[in-house]
Amino acid sequence: MRLAAGKPTALVTVTGCSGSAPREVGAKMLVFAEGGSSGTIGGGRLEAQALEDALEALEAGGPRRVSYELEPKALGMYCGGKVEVFIDVFAEALRLVILGAGHVGEKTAALAAFLGIPHWVADDRPEYANSRRFPQARGVLAGQPDGALKSLGVDSRTAIVIVTRCHGFDLRCLAAALSTQAFYVGMIGSRAKVERLFALCERRGLDPASDPRVHAPIGLDLGGEAPAEIALSILAEILRLKNKATGEPLRSRKKAPEGAVSDRGTPALNAKCPNAKQNGSEVHAPLPVKPNAFPYRLQDARFRSQRERGPRSRGDIVVDHWPPPALSSERAGGQ
Repeated sequence: MRLAAGKPTALVTVTGCSGSAPREVGAKMLVFAEGGSSGTIGGGRLEAQALEDALEALEAGGPRRVSYELEPKALGMYCGGKVEVFIDVFAEALRLVILGAGHVGEKTAALAAFLGIPHWVADDRPEYANSRRFPQARGVLAGQPDGALKSLGVDSRTAIVIVTRCHGFDLRCLAAALSTQAFYVGMIGSRAKVERLFALCERRGLDPASDPRVHAPIGLDLGGEAPAEIALSILAEILRLKNKATGEPLRSRKKAPEGAVSDRGTPALNAKCPNAKQNGSEVHAPLPVKPNAFPYRLQDARFRSQRERGPRSRGDIVVDHWPPPALSSERAGGQ
């Protein structure tokens, strides 16, 4: 239930033990981000230290291996053994809070659902903030959108999108969002509106203009004005930050040095690829093609061109009808 609800959870598993140890290999314990646990790996100082390490792993957002010496100088224990555990973290990498259930909010939620991003929506209008309009949202809150942030557990994995129905709500939501741990705070509006709201925030002792988390006007410049196009620009900006990417066209990326590994962990394409062709800073390596791998219409055109060339050189394929006899009836009818 906790994992289905998107609540961060760590699983501590005993993967090795030697000497005298309180539990055997395979013992497990769940640790919850807000505190508490379920199961046991032996209790006492060992379990207390493992729980502390699991909370650190949840905060860091990644798994880890830890070894514990059950000695007086290490854990104050006299067992004399050694226990190794693996701490795995189950947490959603991205959570989206949409403040405003209007046209842009609706399209942003729909695109987030398509991308598999868990999202919550808040709006003061019940006729807009409802599950019929947002069927795939984790939660829909009908009430003051700025107040919704207090109940949604905003953390460092959360992106906040401010697209409310009026500038007053935008201002209140922006002020509330600045006090959270959200890694992204985006607000829709023209540059003139943004400047005026920033000035009002400064009167409250806030400085959104100097906060790197704040993106206003929101989104990347994709040139679109329709709600769905704006939603695309918003999520493109959020994913660029979440994935620590540049947002530049892939064809503009410089060729990696020979033998290097790309920043996404895959071997970089280089001139050693078979039949690679270089064009400026790009390298194009055609995929190996198996016989009869082309779509049949393309093959048909290829065979026709061979017939129309006149005298055929040795090795040319001659096909007088289609589909060729060499193809099984099953493949020929699969198109």
